Order: sequence, then C-alpha cells, then structure tokens
Amino acid sequence: MNPIEQTSHRGVAELLLAVRNHQMLTQQELADLCGLDRAQLCRYEKGHREPSLSTLRRMLGALGWSLLLSVEPSTARVDRILDAPFDALDLLDLDVIRLLEVAALAYENGAGIVVDGEVAAVMQGVPVVTGDLAILARPGDVELVGRAAAAQHATVGETEVGELAMFAGSASARLVPSQVLPASRLARVDFRPWFSGRQVPVTDLDVLYERGALGASAMALVCRMRRRNGH
Repeated sequence: MNPIEQTSHRGVAELLLAVRNHQMLTQQELADLCGLDRAQLCRYEKGHREPSLSTLRRMLGALGWSLLLSVEPSTARVDRILDAPFDALDLLDLDVIRLLEVAALAYENGAGIVVDGEVAAVMQGVPVVTGDLAILARPGDVELVGRAAAAQHATVGETEVGELAMFAGSASARLVPSQVLPASRLARVDFRPWFSGRQVPVTDLDVLYERGALGASAMALVCRMRRRNGH
C-alpha cells in the first residue's frame, strides 16, 4: 500500500504537503498542474485557508488520486472512552476468556504462540467489545496447543470453511500455524476469579495497527492512543 494511503492526515494542509512531497514537486509545479496560483496553494498548505471540496478533488485528480470521504469518532469522544476506567471482563465474553486460558497454559508448557486479533488489543488497554481472537502457533507446537485445549475442556477442529480453530462454548479462536510469529509483548492474563497471574505473548499493538488487523472502532482508539503517546 502507498505511504499516503497508510497515513492518517489531520487536515487538508497536511494532506497536500504529504502528496506534494511524495510526488517530489515544488509548490510552483503543483500549482501549475492543478491550475492554481502558487500563492493560493501556499495558503492551503499553511492552513490559512482550505480549498472547497470540488477544488480539492480537482487538485488530487491532477495527481492521479481520488478523494474518498470517511467518518470516525470525534477526538473528544475517543478521549472519553480511553479515559474511562474499564474492566476486560466487561469487554470479553467468558468463553473468550476460557480460550485465553488455553493460550496461557500452552505458553507455560513451552508452546511458541502469540495471541492475535482484537482480543490482543484489549489486553494492551484498548477498550473495545470484541470476540475476535486468533492464536498463532509454530507448526510444531499446534499439537501442544491442542493438548492444552483438551485440559481446559475446549476443543480443536475445523470451521465450516475448513480453517483450524479452537472452540469453547459460544466462542472460537482461529488457530493459525505460522513459521514466523509477529513481534509481541507479554500481557498479564488476570481475570479473577477464573485465573490470574499468568502471562501470554500478544501481538504488539503497533503491529496490529500497522497491519490494519483491527476493526474501525479499535483502529480509531489505537490511532488516538498513538498520537497521545507522540507517535
């Protein structure tokens, strides 16, 4: 994916400057391409004025881009969500927690695994209600994960589309053999009174974000967390 598409821009000024730098154009060259006066373009890039929607479409079109509009929660709303105290038990179904217990047990028994999906984000402080859970395991350790599942009264089998998964009650976790596990960090599995004190590797939050592995709500929350942390 192009770097322009991978980056969130905080305004038209930042977007225009990023596009111009990506195309390696001077202000005058970009102004000529878009049929604008250079002084007018300068005001747009400095944020002193904003182009109309039609002008912005014309400018981006001249450079081979289409303008797509999207909406996301306001910064204030996202901040309120992030600043409110939360308990992971309010976000994760009890059967999802049972599958996390399987992952923790498999890790304690020496399996090379990483918890992935939005549940990994929850375990790193992202307050989103989710059941999206995947367990990435080295191919030679999949059987070890299966034994841990059996010990916790969970099952391993195939989904309707032929993918390997673990099941506990109404919850499931994709079980994905992977030769190369993503960058991870240890997260504490602490869901009293069921189990506590264990740790399990989870895909690093920055990796989840940059991979686009989260839903829209989680992405908005992580984006705001990164900006608040100076990313």
